[in-house]
Amino acid sequence: MTEALIVNGVVIANGVKDSDGDILTKKDIKTIFMKYQRDTDTMHTNIKNFGVEVFASWISEVDTIIDGKIAPEGSWLATLKVTNEKLIQCINEGKLKGFSLGSVSEKAFTPKYWFINKSLNYRDIKDIEEVIPLFISFVDKPANQYNFEVMTYDAYINKNEKKES
Repeated sequence: MTEALIVNGVVIANGVKDSDGDILTKKDIKTIFMKYQRDTDTMHTNIKNFGVEVFASWISEVDTIIDGKIAPEGSWLATLKVTNEKLIQCINEGKLKGFSLGSVSEKAFTPKYWFINKSLNYRDIKDIEEVIPLFISFVDKPANQYNFEVMTYDAYINKNEKKES
């Protein structure tokens, strides 16, 4: 059996323009964050991953360094434990590098706008309250431009024990 991996990364960076041209405020991020149901998928397939546990999901209260890059205070961060062997292999091979939030708007749940794997640009939504977060998606090129940090489960436990000493 493959050893579990811990991935720590940015879901949405506060005030940082992503590669889709979206910029969200701390208030917008909190609004979306409060609706998240703790599911993950891969490459925005909308198919739930198994063998992934959300250890922590939070809005940062201070600037946080993730993989050598500063995520501003007010960013949505997440730490996930991965035991799914195919995902572990893809992460270890560098095929999956970061997180992206898969979301739809309430409008997407009406027959006129029914979606199948349709991308959502936040700038196209009139009211951020309409955003429904579905999955934190493991992706190859995160739009937020933050790669996640990867460590073994044992390294993660040892890292936290050293901080507490």
